[in-house]
Amino acid sequence: VGLFLLILPFCTISTQAQTKKCLTDFIHQQKMDADPEYRKQREQLEQKIQGFIENTQSLEAGMVTIPVVFQVIHNGDPVGMNENLSDAQLNSQLTQINADFGRTNTDAGNTPAAFLGVAANTMIQFCLATMDPNGQATTGIVRTDINTLANVNDNDCWTPTYIDNNLVIPLAWNTANYLNVFVVERIQDLDGTNNCVNDGTLGYAQFPGGNPSTDVSVNLSSTIGSIANPNPNGGAVGLGRTVTHEIGHWLNLPHIWGNNGGCGDDDGVADTPLQNASSMDCPTFPQFDACTAGGNGIMFMNYMDYSDDNCMNMYTQGQATRMMAAINTSRPGLLNSQCGMNPGKDGFTCANAIEINAAGTYNAPGPSQGNGAIAGGPGTHANWYRFTPPMSGMIKIFTCGLANGGNNHNHVYHLNTQSCASLNLNDVVYTEDRGCAANPNDPSAGVFLDSVPVTLGTPIYIEWDDAQGNTNPFTWTLEYMGGGNVCTDYPSTNLNLNIPDNTMAGVQSMISVTSGGTIVDVNIKNLNGTHTWIGDLDFTLQSPMGTVVNLIADRCNDSDDDDFNINLDDQAANPLSCPYNSGNTQQPENPLSVLNGQNPSGTWTLTIIDDAEGDIGILQGWTLEICATGGGGNCPETRVVDDSPIASGAYQAGTQLTSMGTIGAGNNVIFRAGNNVELKPNFDLPNNSIFEIKIEGCQ
Repeated sequence: VGLFLLILPFCTISTQAQTKKCLTDFIHQQKMDADPEYRKQREQLEQKIQGFIENTQSLEAGMVTIPVVFQVIHNGDPVGMNENLSDAQLNSQLTQINADFGRTNTDAGNTPAAFLGVAANTMIQFCLATMDPNGQATTGIVRTDINTLANVNDNDCWTPTYIDNNLVIPLAWNTANYLNVFVVERIQDLDGTNNCVNDGTLGYAQFPGGNPSTDVSVNLSSTIGSIANPNPNGGAVGLGRTVTHEIGHWLNLPHIWGNNGGCGDDDGVADTPLQNASSMDCPTFPQFDACTAGGNGIMFMNYMDYSDDNCMNMYTQGQATRMMAAINTSRPGLLNSQCGMNPGKDGFTCANAIEINAAGTYNAPGPSQGNGAIAGGPGTHANWYRFTPPMSGMIKIFTCGLANGGNNHNHVYHLNTQSCASLNLNDVVYTEDRGCAANPNDPSAGVFLDSVPVTLGTPIYIEWDDAQGNTNPFTWTLEYMGGGNVCTDYPSTNLNLNIPDNTMAGVQSMISVTSGGTIVDVNIKNLNGTHTWIGDLDFTLQSPMGTVVNLIADRCNDSDDDDFNINLDDQAANPLSCPYNSGNTQQPENPLSVLNGQNPSGTWTLTIIDDAEGDIGILQGWTLEICATGGGGNCPETRVVDDSPIASGAYQAGTQLTSMGTIGAGNNVIFRAGNNVELKPNFDLPNNSIFEIKIEGCQ
């Protein structure tokens, strides 16, 4: 698998001649030629994705559900007329992408037998958003009349740049947490003589790593539909597969023939055959070309080819892995986004645990159901939930309405093993048998767990063990403790560093952040130092998760300005201007908002590179401001364990080991989330014993 540097896909079709074309390669090459930092970002992103793919054997797959908002752009037509599509038409599109990504599409049986072994349920699904970025209820369908927009006119030339600047940037919801699907009447282009032309463009999307403000999918209204409800104006492209295709780009899939085509190019996916160029119409299987002249032929039925909608019917396992890698490395906010839907199925075993990705209130299954207690666990009527924390912090879990009280238990397991089958009681980080939030000392009312530490993106299993069974369904609630956005300044102490002359290594200044949570804003304050000819300087910031933001790159190189003193803030009133040595607050060249959704904990690195000869300088100061949410809550009360010898078991969070004695011979002892472990001088660990300390979430 090679290294693939992708950019904005821009897909077109001539409906008259049924000749499809794509401007991906042209736009990509423009970026590669003009922007070395873009090339570098794409290389770094691909390395992360390949690293994820290479280690997927150690990961347990889980369903990811992505909230979708349809942004319908119309010119005043009533709902259901022309480009102002009906709710039913939009919902049919949602149904189609869920079927296509889940391998439940009604035409899945058309996949040739030769490719069935790699055809995939991608484990990615989509739902209409039920909560907007302001926390207000929504249907997930937003309609905008262009007559209400000052800068949009039906007679303008609707090029992708025009659409992005005048529609996408002003209207898109937070692209870190939502998939915005814009629906427009036309997408146009300028020909060689600068005339506006309708060249049959179907849609375009943005690969991960681009500008967050344009990180959406844009589609012609005539392509919105499904197999069950075709778009009457779509013809061969009216079954909804354009949106399926564009979401593939949005999740970092290239076209199946690669970037440029030809047998020396590839799509970075091992289980798709080499392909020379895009397919047309609906070929007959097997179909061969210059790159795959034998065997099973090319995979023209893949969603990332250009066959007609009724000819597309599959993603592969390799493509599914690549998309999941993109979500985990480049779109982590999607792991935590809220669809607002409570679980719709019963999870009676660990293997079919109900997947939840947000705090909230959930309905639990009914009486005497399930047999999911693990080996050695109490209870026989278990219900399982898998929670992937959207932020680090402390949570509390409580239930109300339990019947047959007194025998209700709750276990919380950290997923530090490879699968449910390998979980055991030593993996329990919390267990409790108490009352609900309204009366926490009454065990007959429910179960209440307080101060459970969780880490962003690290799943936990919540298991309800009920030895007697409940006569009625009950509800339970998971809440984060603390809350609200907290902004903290982290001044660098790694200062007065020489900026070396003309070396790509540059100089690095690190800041260590110990607080967790989820980033909502990052700013650079008091970035200052000396340097002759600041036009030679490049400034980058790298987060603990490895995301690199290019803050300033060779600005002011047409002047002889010296020294630097600036504050960088996405919300600043003005973009970066020259000189940047007066202490003003301006926008960085690339937005820091790409860091939103990450966990701030870890080492942050500011790098300054002087890429020309003949001048030197000194980094004198900088401060990292991080605003985060979800890191609230106090560590649990510390319990002292000074038994001698220490018995086998998994000790809960907040345990303080001050033992003067030894581990019992042959015993296994695990301390979880211990915020103070002190080993006395005569502490001893006998042969055949195991002593393990795990600090998880609470520091």
